[in-house]
Amino acid sequence: MMTGDLAVYFSKQMLWQAMLISAPVIIVTLLSGLLISILQAVTQIQDSTLSFVPKLLAAVLMLMFCGGWMLHHLTEYTHQLISSIPRYLQ
Repeated sequence: MMTGDLAVYFSKQMLWQAMLISAPVIIVTLLSGLLISILQAVTQIQDSTLSFVPKLLAAVLMLMFCGGWMLHHLTEYTHQLISSIPRYLQ
């Protein structure tokens, strides 16, 4: 039977998995944005596309590089969650 504690546990697990899966892309995008901001401050170039395009490319490259790991991790979690349903319905 689904209890409040179990719902909180599943919500906590879901949020942890979402954070773990999205962390590589977010960290690389954050670092590239920081480097571009430093470059803009040093050169005094204030162009909005200069900050947007490198962050977009960094995110796309990171998705290409880590996409397989992300998909594997997500399917593993989903398989574990679905296979545990009968145990929690008793």
